[in-house]
Amino acid sequence: MSYFLKYVEIDNFKSYKGHIVIGPLRKFTAIIGPNGSGKSNLMDAISFVLGEPTKSLRVRKLSELIHGAPINKPVSTRASVSLIFVTIKTDRHGERTEHEKRFQRLIVGNASEYRVDGRQLSATEYTEELENMGIIPKAKNFLIFQGQVESIAMKTPKEFTAMFEELSRSGELKEEYEQAKQEKNKAEQDTHANFQKKKGVEKQKKEVRLEKEVAQKYAALKTQYDELQLQLKLFQLYHNKQELTEKREIADKKRDEVAKLEKRKEISDEEIKAKKKELAVYNKELANDEQKVKELEAQINKNRPTYIKAKENSTHHQKKLDLARKTLLAAEKCHSAHNDEIVKYDDDLREVERLRREYEDKLQDESQHTGRNLALEENQMKEYRRLKEEAAKKMTQFSEEYDSIDRQQQVDKTNVEQEQRSQKDHQARIKQTESRIEELNGKIDKLGGYIADLEREFNEKQTNVQLLEREVTEGRKRCGELEEELDQVNKEIGEARSDRNETSRAQRRAELIENLKQFPGVYGRLIDLCEPTHKRFQMAITKVLGRNMDSIVVERETTVQSCLRYMKEHRYEPETFLPLDYIKVTPVNEQLRELQEPKNVKLVLDVIKYDKQYYKALLYACGNALVCDSDDDARRLAYESGHHKNKVVSLNGTLFNSSTVSNGDGNNSSQCDSKQIYDMEDKFELNYKRLRDDLKKINYEQVDKEEKLLIKQMADIEAQLQKHLPQTSAIDARSREVKTTFELTNAEFERARNAAKRARQAFEKIKKERYDRFNALYEHVSTCIDDIYKSLTNSQAAVACLTAEDAEEPYKGGITYNCVAPGKRFQAMENLSGGEKTVAAICLLFALRSFKPAPFFLLDEVDAALDNTNIGKVADFIREQSASEFQCIVISLKEQFYSRADALVGIYPEPGDCITSHCLTLDLNQFDERENVANTRG
Repeated sequence: MSYFLKYVEIDNFKSYKGHIVIGPLRKFTAIIGPNGSGKSNLMDAISFVLGEPTKSLRVRKLSELIHGAPINKPVSTRASVSLIFVTIKTDRHGERTEHEKRFQRLIVGNASEYRVDGRQLSATEYTEELENMGIIPKAKNFLIFQGQVESIAMKTPKEFTAMFEELSRSGELKEEYEQAKQEKNKAEQDTHANFQKKKGVEKQKKEVRLEKEVAQKYAALKTQYDELQLQLKLFQLYHNKQELTEKREIADKKRDEVAKLEKRKEISDEEIKAKKKELAVYNKELANDEQKVKELEAQINKNRPTYIKAKENSTHHQKKLDLARKTLLAAEKCHSAHNDEIVKYDDDLREVERLRREYEDKLQDESQHTGRNLALEENQMKEYRRLKEEAAKKMTQFSEEYDSIDRQQQVDKTNVEQEQRSQKDHQARIKQTESRIEELNGKIDKLGGYIADLEREFNEKQTNVQLLEREVTEGRKRCGELEEELDQVNKEIGEARSDRNETSRAQRRAELIENLKQFPGVYGRLIDLCEPTHKRFQMAITKVLGRNMDSIVVERETTVQSCLRYMKEHRYEPETFLPLDYIKVTPVNEQLRELQEPKNVKLVLDVIKYDKQYYKALLYACGNALVCDSDDDARRLAYESGHHKNKVVSLNGTLFNSSTVSNGDGNNSSQCDSKQIYDMEDKFELNYKRLRDDLKKINYEQVDKEEKLLIKQMADIEAQLQKHLPQTSAIDARSREVKTTFELTNAEFERARNAAKRARQAFEKIKKERYDRFNALYEHVSTCIDDIYKSLTNSQAAVACLTAEDAEEPYKGGITYNCVAPGKRFQAMENLSGGEKTVAAICLLFALRSFKPAPFFLLDEVDAALDNTNIGKVADFIREQSASEFQCIVISLKEQFYSRADALVGIYPEPGDCITSHCLTLDLNQFDERENVANTRG
């Protein structure tokens, strides 16, 4: 079923007095008329009948819309506007049936009445009837007011998002979304609080159980303890004396061994210090040499563009000079031909004058010869007048041709003089450019010599670096020998310093993964579950994975909830989870695997090794991202080949995403060899001085005293334990109390958890509905806007695209709209010309209109900011689309635009105290020559 707006009926509305019928309207109708004639009032009338509020109609109350009300002389107490649609139905046999449907809105005093086919409806029912036809008053998907096109082109990403929310009606869910989100967060907080309370009660329950077990075991162990205590004391007294003697002998031996080891350590330390100094000197020289090379390379690169630019300018001026010479030769030939024609026309003119004189002389002679008077007969006079008129016509023709040739000669002469001046200017520029080229060639020769010197110096430094590397290798070998000696020392002394620990945060994260793997369905971090097929892809893969690199991959969403509870209990930092049964992914575009240009382009997903069960997580993180060998290939693929919706990354980690470019950082991909040497040395460094001091400080008599003191303290503790022996009956009572508290707390926790689950489900439902509404419009516009822009500009090189800042919830971020005009490079919307911005805005409007389209589209002076070329393109596009897709009604003041319409509605004013608007209609399809004329003007 389709709908077509056929008539607009207006009764006493604004400047339209009485009953006025406008129509029949065609598929492409243009409304024309002088400024102030009432064109905008016609648009207000259509907006009024389609439910537009009063404030949008430029009045404060409805009664001001009645004709004559602005001058306090309303012609009536009522006014109305009706739209008559033709409903077209096609049955299964292909037969079409049509019937009319009338929408009417009346003004009665300061109130409105709504009617459909004569039936009075409420405003809500009236709006539903309009929406059933595809007209959504709140979204305004059927009209564009004057000046709105220019404002659309200058909208910010946030304003684009607001417009999309309004048109998709996802904004209607914003308040409900925020409320559901707050309820969900509150329910989760309540659940967490109850969980902590339950956790505390469980701890009390565990403590009571342990106390009860201790009380039961204490009585049995007390007797056994007393018996063993006596035997222990006797055993300690005997062995303490024996051990004291042995320890003194061992201490004497260790002192001698430490003295020998200290001497060996001092020798080793001196050797290591010497090698470190040598390595520092070599590293400093190497760094200086590398800095010099970089400075020279930078100077070369700085001068190269100047040379290239000068060379290009020279070539360009030479081409312009050749073209000017050809133009001069053509002009000279044309001038010569014009001179020949002038000579010919002068000869023809003299011949005509000669014949005229001969004829007059002949008449005079005949008159004298015959003796007749000079008076001519009537037939001769007629013949004379006829010949005179014919001579005058030919004379006029010759004069006009002569004047035309003379004017053309003056133009050619001016062009020749201009070309001669241009030739002189070009020759002067060529000489200047040649001088500049010679100067640059001299600099290039000097730079070439300088580069050769640098290369020789670099080769020398390279040789020195190789020598240093050999020395470093020998130093490492020596370090290995010293490490073996230090390892032997560690075994003798019994102390060794462990490797440097990771940072506390890294340890906690590693510990978290190990603990979470105890839960079924926890696989690990995404970066640990995959590896590149070749290490040259490492940087590109790291850049594409981005923030998902450290995400934890789990099997189910329920596993995520268990992990989150565990993390909250143990106070771990927040982590990102990728549940394989929950994340939504877009299938791989197989056409991207068939790309031939640029060479070696691949999907990032295809250069990663991974287990099949992790495919969905990697597809979520990588999507249809592509990897290229170089930045130029990646940039060209991202912006110039139509793949602007995909991420493209180069091997060095530079990521191109729509208008965004992000550079890779390889600081974490490698480590310095010298740092590894120092770390290995520090790994086995021992504090011999502290060891020696500790041995000297041993006072064996003090040790004996401390031992006796500890024995006494142990006895005191035993006495205190006896005093605080727990009573079994008290523990049982506390156990029952804790059990009751635990049951109540557990029930409250379950209620809170169920409430949180319901709140989360309600939030996810409203979130999904809002996302589906918004994304339906966004995906539709993203898909069709490029084709519409190509049709508008009549160029396959044109590109238009939309980019959402937040892919997961696009309505929370901004939407960026970019266009690449034909024959131009990519640039931001604000840098486009006025006409290009207008075409881009019209393109977006038509793309938005194509989503749940209304039966007709009303545009108010959208061609105001267009030049002649773009006016023709937009008019042709509307004419083409209206032939098959939709009905378009346009208010226009430009003949080049409205001459392409199917019909015209002319609005003209009748002056008076209150201007009265009248209208005329004209069907342009009845004129066979119109299309040819329009095409000739276009």
